[in-house]
Amino acid sequence: MGMLEHIKSRRSIRTFEKRMPEKEIIMACLETATWASSATNQQPWEFIVLTGSALEKVNEINQEKFAE
Repeated sequence: MGMLEHIKSRRSIRTFEKRMPEKEIIMACLETATWASSATNQQPWEFIVLTGSALEKVNEINQEKFAE
């Protein structure tokens, strides 16, 4: 499946898996995201990739807030 098909078939995730995708996949996604349109071509991209305890903390917060 190509990157465009992945983007079109994406779903909102409420809980993250423990298994991390390969770094090459993450980098490909980030590079593809920079091609998205932006107002007046400002391209104000800021991407944050979380792993380890930071990812676990965000997952906990998401689960708590989703319940609210």
